[in-house]
Amino acid sequence: MARVVFEEQYEIHWLPAVASIAAPTQAEVAAGTDLTAFVPKDGVNIGTSNNRVSTGDISTKFDSEIMGSYGNSLALKCFKDDTTDTAWDLLLKDAVGFLVIAPYGSTAAAAVGFVFPVQCGQPELPTSAANERQTFTSPMAV
Repeated sequence: MARVVFEEQYEIHWLPAVASIAAPTQAEVAAGTDLTAFVPKDGVNIGTSNNRVSTGDISTKFDSEIMGSYGNSLALKCFKDDTTDTAWDLLLKDAVGFLVIAPYGSTAAAAVGFVFPVQCGQPELPTSAANERQTFTSPMAV
């Protein structure tokens, strides 16, 4: 049985507009910007949170629960580039758009994986390091 790897599978796109988050069109994806080559292998953090609701009652010591609300706290790490700094130029503080993450292959199909309506926070610069490419992280509110 073959295992799925991250390399050459993920695609990440920034879209200015999407009519239907459930099914962005190929034209909408094409109108966006492909950020895949700007993202290092450890650069995608979808950050899912699941909240629970207590359903336990006084008749038992068992604390039962059901699933409640959920959310995402996205962060995208990108390389800085000295010729075309596409990711840096797009993901500035308060930038609003749609982050498309296709973790299992191409965005050529209508079913692209995940489409998140986001607003970017202040880009976070890393601690300097020897023999490392410069990166920044864009925290995103969904």
